[in-house]
Amino acid sequence: MCADLAIALAARGVRSSVIGLDAGGELEGRLRDHGVAFTSLGGRRMRSPSYYGRVAGVLRDARATAVHTHGFAPLLYGALARPLAGFPRLVHTEHSIEYLLERPALRLALRGLAWSVDTFAVLGDRMYGYYATLGIAPRRLKVIPNGVALLPPTTPERRAEARARLGVSQPFVVATVGRLAPEKNFPLLIDAFASAYAADPDTALVFIGDGSEAAGLRARAAERGLGDRVHFLGWRKDVAQLLPGLDVFALSSFSEGLPMAMLEAMSASVPVVSTAVGDIPNVVRDGVNGWLVPPEDGVAMAAAFAALRRDPARAEALGRAGQQAVTATYSRDAMVDAYCRAYGFAPSAG
Repeated sequence: MCADLAIALAARGVRSSVIGLDAGGELEGRLRDHGVAFTSLGGRRMRSPSYYGRVAGVLRDARATAVHTHGFAPLLYGALARPLAGFPRLVHTEHSIEYLLERPALRLALRGLAWSVDTFAVLGDRMYGYYATLGIAPRRLKVIPNGVALLPPTTPERRAEARARLGVSQPFVVATVGRLAPEKNFPLLIDAFASAYAADPDTALVFIGDGSEAAGLRARAAERGLGDRVHFLGWRKDVAQLLPGLDVFALSSFSEGLPMAMLEAMSASVPVVSTAVGDIPNVVRDGVNGWLVPPEDGVAMAAAFAALRRDPARAEALGRAGQQAVTATYSRDAMVDAYCRAYGFAPSAG
C-alpha cells in the first residue's frame, strides 16, 4: 500500500520518497522504476538516542511537506524525530488491531504518540471503533480504505495469457497473494485445499509471494501429498496480469486489516474465500460478493472451495459482484485523494 501510494503521488507530480527502518526488499526496484527514492536506515535501534537523530536528519534533508508513517515503530521514530526535523504534518496509518489486543503497554504508548499526529488513518469502520476506544481524538481519526487500480474486464484472451504466465497445467486454480508470514495462517489453506480436492487432480493451489514461512509450507504440502499441485511462484511484479487466470482467491489469515491483494483480486472478478477477520467483513458480504468462513475453520474453507468448484455459475456471480463492490468504493484514486487532503494539499496538487 505504501509503495502504491508513493508511486501514485509521483504520477501526479508530487515528489515522494520511502524510508525503510530495515533493509529494502522486492518493492525497492519497483519504487525506483517510478522515480520514487528509497532510503534504508539499516535496522531499528529503539534505545539509541543517536538513531532518532539520524531519522530526524533524513527527514530534514527530504524537506518534506508531510511525513506518513505506517505501524507502531515508524510512528515512534517519526513522532520523536518531528521536533528536530521540523516537518509540518504527520500522518499515520494503522493496518490492523490484533497486535495491540493483548499488549496494554503498547496501547498506552500508541495513545500518547497519537497526540503528535495530525491525521490518524485506519482502514475501516471496525478499526475506527477500536481506535476510538483507545482515546484517539475524533478530529484526528479518519477512515481511509485501501484502494487499488481498477482492472479491465477479464476476457478469454486475458485469461489465456494469465494461465500461460502462471505456468500451471491444472484447469482449476485456487491462489493467494502476499507475504508468507505466520499471521496469514497458510498451513490452514493447504489443509483446506487438500480436504476439498483430495480426489481431484485437475486442481492447483498457487502461492504468489515469499517470506519466512516458505520452507515450512513446502514441507506441509509435501506431507499432504500435494507436491505436484501446490505451486510457489515467489515474488512477482506481474500480479495484475496473473489475476485473470485464477478461479478462487483465498485468504486464511487470523489477523488482517483490509488486504490490498484481496481488493485487487475482487477488481479482477475473482471470487474470494476468506476468513472473517479485520475489516474484511465490511467489504466481503458472505454469499453476495464473496464467501466468509470463521477464523481457523479449515472444514468451512474446504466446503467453500468444493462448492465453488461444483458451481461455476455461482463462482462467476460472486466474482462479478465483488468487482462491482471494489469499483464503487475502493479505487486507488479515492485513496490517493484522501491522503492528499490529509497531507494538506488539494487532491489535484502537483
